[in-house]
Amino acid sequence: RVVGKKGTEIFVNFLRVLARHSRLDLLPAILKESQLIHEKNSGKQRVKVTSAKKLNETEIKNIQDKLAASLPFTPIIMPEVNPDLIGGIVIQIGDKVYDSSLRSRLKQLRDRLRQRSLNEIQSGRDRFCHSEGN
Repeated sequence: RVVGKKGTEIFVNFLRVLARHSRLDLLPAILKESQLIHEKNSGKQRVKVTSAKKLNETEIKNIQDKLAASLPFTPIIMPEVNPDLIGGIVIQIGDKVYDSSLRSRLKQLRDRLRQRSLNEIQSGRDRFCHSEGN
């Protein structure tokens, strides 16, 4: 009744159905999902940017500009702080994660050094296994 005179017929009917089935508690989730659909239809998408410290407005704007130049949509930056990150940032776009944190870079370096060491050991072993005649 409150919305009946101001809302469209479809919207009022939608609210009546939710009320009739005791589902009005779903309105916040419905609102969030409808906002995501509206953003997508208007060429925007939310991008979660996680950093070790709180980003200032200039840093957020720089990240947004760089992402906008390389993505087919306008990013809406959703900054988060994770003190467990040593440095760098982690960018999540939908289900894709781009990790440029220091922890990730150190892990990649460790893996490359480990692989190089294994290759050196293998090549040294191969040198001693083959006879001069072969």
